[in-house]
Amino acid sequence: MPDNQIWGRPAKHYVVALAVVLWLFILIYAMIKNPSTTDASVRMSMMKADMATMLANGGAVVYRNENAKFGGALLSLLIRTDSWSQQLRDRDIKTLVDLGWQQIPTNPASFCKKGVLAEIQENVGDYKNTPTVLISMRYNATTTKTCK
Repeated sequence: MPDNQIWGRPAKHYVVALAVVLWLFILIYAMIKNPSTTDASVRMSMMKADMATMLANGGAVVYRNENAKFGGALLSLLIRTDSWSQQLRDRDIKTLVDLGWQQIPTNPASFCKKGVLAEIQENVGDYKNTPTVLISMRYNATTTKTCK
């Protein structure tokens, strides 16, 4: 029997088979750990509804980004700083709390609801030479751990 054979077959066949099994294991593990597409769509619907309720308080939106895909969802808005105030911030926080969002004690501008993380970030920079405030809602494997 030649040196590079195991049970009458070339060793490279076993290496290839092992690589395929390992790849399948990693793929299945990733699918289990990441939220599903359905999960992301459900969370995106909740995020859109809650964001719309919050936007009813005021603020001029200059940019909107939304993305729901396998494993996560993102909804973010940039609001003009000149349409932003401490009173609007307080109303938005109250609205989130009234909608069932739990405030994170270590960061008073971060909230969790059903594995989604919402954040209000002031002074994030400019968008097309306009100073902005960022309001974002994210859902992914990391936020589900953060928002237990």
